[in-house]
Amino acid sequence: MKQYAFSKIWIIFALAVFIAGGILAWQYWMPREEVKVPKVVEKPYIKVISPNGGERWVRGNTYRITWESEGIDHVTIRLSYFRGEDEAIAILPNNPGFYDWTIPSNQAIGDKCSVTVVQYTPDAPDILDSSDDYFSIVEKDETTNWKTYRSEKWGFEIKYPEGTKITDIDADTGWFFMQVPFAENKTKLVSKILQIHVAATEFHYGAEIPASCVSDDNIGSLVVNGIKFIKSDVSGDFAGMQGRAVATEYCTMKGDLAFKLTFRLGYNQYSQLPDFDQEKESVILNQMLSTFKFLE
Repeated sequence: MKQYAFSKIWIIFALAVFIAGGILAWQYWMPREEVKVPKVVEKPYIKVISPNGGERWVRGNTYRITWESEGIDHVTIRLSYFRGEDEAIAILPNNPGFYDWTIPSNQAIGDKCSVTVVQYTPDAPDILDSSDDYFSIVEKDETTNWKTYRSEKWGFEIKYPEGTKITDIDADTGWFFMQVPFAENKTKLVSKILQIHVAATEFHYGAEIPASCVSDDNIGSLVVNGIKFIKSDVSGDFAGMQGRAVATEYCTMKGDLAFKLTFRLGYNQYSQLPDFDQEKESVILNQMLSTFKFLE
């Protein structure tokens, strides 16, 4: 009887050891659900990666704005111009770290633009960052497929659009005329001409003097492809009995030579046709000026 009781105790003990071992093995081998501890962000931040200075973004194209961040739930992307304008590009309910921006074709151009990514925080300072330096928004280059006129004698080249008629009035003495197609027909506009005159001397009140860009009609200056031009209003030089012209001269010096590019919109002031759109007609002329270069 005692032997039976002793055997029973051992059976119970062995069974307990087996069950305990099974429980331990189950706890060891069964996959455990990972307990995720929320990451503590000491200080939320945003860091703009692109654009970050020096980029040239073309109107009508799509570019990716990117940023790094920690502890940010939602963002607003803003565009700023140096001259003061500021506008929202996008308001995002989340924080994806990037945004593909298609620049509108009518977006204002500028060479001092910056992007700011910001999280507006109620009752606390906003969290934000901006481009480290300025980038540019520029017009789409419509001159890519234009033809190029080169003058080896005078050392310059300029592009012109399809439909332009070129007349070398006297290339040996530096006179060139380009008749440019109209943007709109059936208006008072009768001629649209780019005139190029290259000379070392000019006549002033009947006297021949060294050519220069100094004029009483100077109204400003601009730089094109590294070339500084003096801008003058010379509309009065083309006044006639019936004909008038809106004419602007761009002059630059290279050595003792003056290069004078005159854009002329000639019109009949007594015509019964509608007035022409000066801004629209000037677009191509300004694009042509942007392609003017001196040959190396």
